[in-house]
Amino acid sequence: MGRKVGIVLMAVTALAIITAASPKPAHANPKYGSIVVDAYTGEVLSEDMADKQLYPASLTKIMTLFMVFEALERKEIKLDDQLKVSKRAAGMPPSKLGLPVGSTIKMEDAILALVTKSANDVAVVIGEAIAGSEIQFARKMTDRARQLGMSRTTFRNASGLPNRYQRSTARDMATLARVMISRFPDYYTYFSTRSFAYKGRSYRNHNKLLGHYDGVDGIKTGYINASGFNLVASAQRDGRRIIGVVFGGRTSARRNNHMVKLLDRGFETANSRSLVLAGTPPIPTRRPGANATEVAVAENRVLQVAMTDKPTFLKADTQAVAALPVTIAANQPQPDVMPEDMLNVPAIPSAKPDIAAPAPKLVIAGLGPVSPSVEDFDIEDEHGQGDRELGAIDLEDLPADSLDGDSASIASLLGGWSIQVGAFRSEDRTSVAISNAVSAAPELLSWAEPRVKPLVTGRGTLYRARLAGLDETTARDACRKLERSGIGCLAIQNTASQ
Repeated sequence: MGRKVGIVLMAVTALAIITAASPKPAHANPKYGSIVVDAYTGEVLSEDMADKQLYPASLTKIMTLFMVFEALERKEIKLDDQLKVSKRAAGMPPSKLGLPVGSTIKMEDAILALVTKSANDVAVVIGEAIAGSEIQFARKMTDRARQLGMSRTTFRNASGLPNRYQRSTARDMATLARVMISRFPDYYTYFSTRSFAYKGRSYRNHNKLLGHYDGVDGIKTGYINASGFNLVASAQRDGRRIIGVVFGGRTSARRNNHMVKLLDRGFETANSRSLVLAGTPPIPTRRPGANATEVAVAENRVLQVAMTDKPTFLKADTQAVAALPVTIAANQPQPDVMPEDMLNVPAIPSAKPDIAAPAPKLVIAGLGPVSPSVEDFDIEDEHGQGDRELGAIDLEDLPADSLDGDSASIASLLGGWSIQVGAFRSEDRTSVAISNAVSAAPELLSWAEPRVKPLVTGRGTLYRARLAGLDETTARDACRKLERSGIGCLAIQNTASQ
């Protein structure tokens, strides 16, 4: 009996030691998500929490630039166009170029400023130039993202500055990067720019993998405190191109080292595939105008051989293992250049069905739970390259926009103005007042952030009904319109005490 008990105790002890020694899973970090895909076929090489909605931060600017490149393609704008800087754009927080109100910046310089400096003021300049206002531009960004298959992405601004409703996923960002690279191979080369000189100053690209990891030629970093350190990177070796996405790094160096590990494993996985689809035709450099042929392969792998001019944005059926017969041949090198017209590259397939994004919830400022602190994911520097080589924290990677999810801080940052449409003893009445205000001026307030601000008085608590995240012009215009509708309104410039 004693011997049996001893054996059991030894087994339990061994199990405890093994458990303690096991590394934390990546998803112990609530801000983490990652995916690695084959850029040519869309095959998922690895993924972890790839469908979790997270804050994209300045990865948003990839979509901003995609919209720019489409406008250039349609000849709605030109690279030498001069874009005017508005008061709103000039008032954006860092990272920024510091453009003065009324000045202009050339479109090509604006592109380079987003790629390297990740300039928030320039992102607003671009949005206003293309859509008339940043709000309208963000709506267009969201609509376009959905057309591209980014079903779990919503944009509320052009820069990636904090907004609790601006979310994306690792899978959606991989889809965007894949379309960007395939549709705009010439414009994509902007993302390999190491530094950008403007008005006597030089701005370095925050993507430190450029020049430090073999084959990496883009694309974009992102950081706010709510997101952690994000990165989308693409690398090409021996005729293969893969795309990696990481959300939620604790530091830029750890994020970079983790990306190196993911890319290394991605290339190993891709190169270990002994079979590929045969008969892939030579890749044209111009649109062939041919009909699209979709071939569905086991494990949700999808390849489009030739594309149409009209986007179809097909998604893989997660149950279809062989929708069409395919011919298998020996491994062949992938082409170095993808079709210029892969506008309708399928969204990266998911093992899970799409889940509708949750509707925005009313935020009671100051009463919300504190976000959990970020946990490290298991990262080792496998290549002997320390923080100095692979991107020790750059102060330019830590802009003044590094806020947590606190709604008061976010609203103060996003435009700096709110409107108040009443103060009530009941939270329910406060919510109704906010809803009525939005209904009365939807063109001005539909994308404002609803907030309830408690105010403790000697006679009890009042709940102030506010809509935040506005610029001064929008706030005052909204109040004028609401007052004409019989709704009392006060435009308020946000301060830390509010």
